Amino acid sequence: MQEFNKSLVKCRLCWLVTGAVFAAILLIEAIILLPSYFNYERDRLLALQEAGYQAVKALPELDAAHLEHLVDQTLVEGVRVQTPQGEVTLQSGETLQTRPKPGERLQRIEAGQRTEVIFPAGRLLNEQEVLLRLNTEQVAGELIAFVWRIIGLILLIASVVTVTTLLVLQYLVLGPVLLLRQQMQRASEDQQHYLNYLGTLDRQDELGDLSIEFDRLLQVTAGRLASLARFPDENTQPVMRVDPQGRLLYANKASQPLLDHWQVKTDELLPQQWQQVVLSVLEQNKGHSLEYQLEEQWFAFQLVPFPEAGYINLYGSDITERKAYEESLRHQRNHDQLTNLPNLALFQDRLSQALTRMQAEDKPLAVLALGLKGFAAINGVAGHEAGDQVLKEVAQRLQAQMEPGMTLARIGGDIFGVYLPGYRDLNEVVSLAERMIAAVVPAYQWQGKSLNCDARVGVALYPDDGKDYSSLIAKADLALTSAGGAANQQVSFFVTGLNEQLQKRSQRLEQLKLALQCGELEAWFQPQVDGASGRILGAEALVRWRHPDEGLISPAEFIPLAEETGLVIELGQQVLEQACRQAVLWRQKPGWEAFKIAVNLSTVQLSDSKLVHQVKAVLEATGLPAEALELEITESAVMDNTQEALVVLNQLADLGVSLSVDDFGTGHSSLAYLKSLPVSKIKIDRAFVKDLPDDLQDKALCQAVISIGAALDLKVLAEGVETQAQADLLMHLGCLSFQGYFYGRPSPAAEFSGGSVGQPG
Repeated sequence: MQEFNKSLVKCRLCWLVTGAVFAAILLIEAIILLPSYFNYERDRLLALQEAGYQAVKALPELDAAHLEHLVDQTLVEGVRVQTPQGEVTLQSGETLQTRPKPGERLQRIEAGQRTEVIFPAGRLLNEQEVLLRLNTEQVAGELIAFVWRIIGLILLIASVVTVTTLLVLQYLVLGPVLLLRQQMQRASEDQQHYLNYLGTLDRQDELGDLSIEFDRLLQVTAGRLASLARFPDENTQPVMRVDPQGRLLYANKASQPLLDHWQVKTDELLPQQWQQVVLSVLEQNKGHSLEYQLEEQWFAFQLVPFPEAGYINLYGSDITERKAYEESLRHQRNHDQLTNLPNLALFQDRLSQALTRMQAEDKPLAVLALGLKGFAAINGVAGHEAGDQVLKEVAQRLQAQMEPGMTLARIGGDIFGVYLPGYRDLNEVVSLAERMIAAVVPAYQWQGKSLNCDARVGVALYPDDGKDYSSLIAKADLALTSAGGAANQQVSFFVTGLNEQLQKRSQRLEQLKLALQCGELEAWFQPQVDGASGRILGAEALVRWRHPDEGLISPAEFIPLAEETGLVIELGQQVLEQACRQAVLWRQKPGWEAFKIAVNLSTVQLSDSKLVHQVKAVLEATGLPAEALELEITESAVMDNTQEALVVLNQLADLGVSLSVDDFGTGHSSLAYLKSLPVSKIKIDRAFVKDLPDDLQDKALCQAVISIGAALDLKVLAEGVETQAQADLLMHLGCLSFQGYFYGRPSPAAEFSGGSVGQPG
């Protein structure tokens, strides 16, 4: 009981409630009793007024003597008699300080010691007013006594109600609450048996509801704690607990691979690096995250300190898949998606690191840029899917040529970069470049077809050509562009002034594209004649570029550029159309009905799958008979892609078009393949004719070609005939058709004439 009373005294809630009740009672009683105070004051003043009235009325006569007696013997302290107009007729005692009005509320003045009243005319005197100044000291004392009685009554009532409230709180609220709190404390202290404290209060009020909710909370908590107790062992991720020194206190089964790797058991110290991390977490008193690799497995650990409990929990999660995904993203960011080679960004990074090493070791380094020549034609003829397949195989072939320390990367569309650190001499650089080119050259198979492309290599050297990766790559690219523009140069080293040359080449390429759009390319014609009769048999169409500012531009300047960039397909199409239209006009001239027009086909055109369709379309559009068209091909164009070329040539022959082999004897044709080709003519190259009739070797070569033609039943035409002696010798050897300056120079259609055949043009 004594303990309970102490709890009651210390009960903050009880004091707050009783204090509020006490204050409320005081306020209510004050509001109720305050009017009684003013009513009591009013009644006492009215009684005093009535006493004054009776005292004045009792006077036998209202004169000065009687008034002085009245002032001396009664509560009346002053009297004034006056007319209604305020004229004083009689006065005695203290002077009145106010002018009261009839019927107004009486008020005490002068610190509550006096009050002044008025009796109007007719009340005491018929025609005059009587004003009295009364002593109210007795009233003040009575009011003070009345106030103390009121305060005592209020305090008594408030105390009784407050004590009653406190007792009610004690037995109805405080006791059950203290009991419930005691049960909660015991349940929290006895964590093994907290369910023993259910059913604390059996009541039908809010406290009973609170007890029920407490029981429900204990039951829910029991389930959760039981689950948490099993959590570490059931968890498939590592969970460990260590003390501040890094000593292992607990580890679940999922942590076993880590413990085996560390060779640590319970009550043993973790590895030194983990001890340092644990110490740092404790010093900072905040969680810490880190990633840890265990062979091929990755874990993310969250270290959570519990300084009040004296341990740190380590929660691990397997992030191997996430790491693999991140590595995949990194690989995609730094590697070419098509060839899986490093991309330009990674190549630049590795090259930069290699340059730093070379600078420290005072060694040279070479940057090689390999570009595919003819790749644009593969894309245009076989399609981009075929081009992608070629790029993949090129990457594999080049990778096979790499040695330790080198990095191969795809740094552009069809450009591959390599750097060779610490080379011994330039022969080693050239050897690598030639091996790479040789690896690219063999044909590529695509859907039963063979695709061919060549390669060129540009080289820049550190430190001669540059000392940073950007300048070396740029200069290797310039050297590559230079190699691509040269006819027989496969490996090109950067030289000063190369950039200006390549800028001119780039400018010329743009001009050529514009020329194709604006129709600046013209077909010129050189006659082909019968040597015996001098009669024109036909003409070879040759292309000329009439530049609006520069005039005529040599074919040697723009034909290789067109072949390299694939523009030769469009160029050849335009020349074919112009030649066929002009041939139709000439065949309408008398005696020219059998006129034939010869048009050259480049290697790129022969690889174009649309070639046969385009030739057929031109013949139909111009109205030229197929037998009036002769298409000239080179030996190399056939031999580079024999099977595919044979298919295309047979399709052209099926159209009725004649086929001839141009520059025969300068390539590497096989007579067996020549026999299988549907050609009807071979042309002796001008290189074998120019030194006739004096050069016996050229004479023997011409004799051999003419003999081959006769053996295979092929017509033979000699190119480059410039003299009568050359024509006579060739006719003696059995060649009957000629083409050259002796019979006419190439000229526009308007200037082409069959007159003076056989005379110098």
